[in-house]
Amino acid sequence: MPILTGIYPSKRKGKRLTAYFENPKKTIHFGSDVATTFIDGATKQKRDAYIARHSKSGEDWSDPLTPGTLSLYLLWNTPDYKKNVAHYKKHFEVKIPKGTEIIKR
Repeated sequence: MPILTGIYPSKRKGKRLTAYFENPKKTIHFGSDVATTFIDGATKQKRDAYIARHSKSGEDWSDPLTPGTLSLYLLWNTPDYKKNVAHYKKHFEVKIPKGTEIIKR
């Protein structure tokens, strides 16, 4: 079971956030640092366009440890970031230890 140990602003150019995992140990940079996402107030039409565009590109949203999955579930799922984190945790059975920092920038 993956363990999410934190989400922080990304230091990688062009990326918004970085998620850190244990079991397996993995660092994932995701989200565009210039895009307005659903959690930022993007419209449902923009959300639908995002999903359609990424569906056509063959994005695999079944793996919880990919940038595309993190973007879809955390930035584009609902306008409520905390709900998105909870849904991601439940859907993929990801462990998030109490006190883990989940920053949205």
